[in-house]
Amino acid sequence: MTNELPPPVASGRPRAASVDRAVLKATRTLLRRQGYEGLSIEGVARAAGVAKTSIYRRWPSKPSLVFEAVFGTSREVEFAHTGQLARDLAQPVRALCEEFASPEARAALPALLPLFMSDPALRSEVDRQILLPERRRVRELLEAAKKRGELRASVDLELVLDQLIGTVFYRTITGAPVDADCADEIVRLALRGVLKER
Repeated sequence: MTNELPPPVASGRPRAASVDRAVLKATRTLLRRQGYEGLSIEGVARAAGVAKTSIYRRWPSKPSLVFEAVFGTSREVEFAHTGQLARDLAQPVRALCEEFASPEARAALPALLPLFMSDPALRSEVDRQILLPERRRVRELLEAAKKRGELRASVDLELVLDQLIGTVFYRTITGAPVDADCADEIVRLALRGVLKER
């Protein structure tokens, strides 16, 4: 059920990383097996070997749990700052492609999109917990390149981020391939329009 309501629980208890990992792993596994509609908090708790209350202390709803399980994996990837922008940007874009191409992402995305658009609280939570932190990490790579003089001074970095992320997203929802080669080409095309002419 998509409208499961969390039971009242005490707040302020510390999160255990092992519980987080078990719950997120179980969520991804069940998404691949059952799809979004077939997934329930109760089923995740059973598969992860934790109480439902342990899940609700961490994620207030099924959509917020699924968002983190599916689209929070790229934050585990460490980005190296090599000083070579094309190589640096290829790292997060490849991670993003891998994330969106996963079976669990393709299973969850059709259900999550309308929820994300229609629920301001969910959108705010996902932005704060997942999207904006990852966006900041990629922006740091662009800002470093701008300071090195690689990019035109007038370049809108937010627009570059939209181009990189939006291309991956569009290809995913249209069923087009999103793999490492695609990631490298997305970066190459994006940089063609923003690099300073030498």
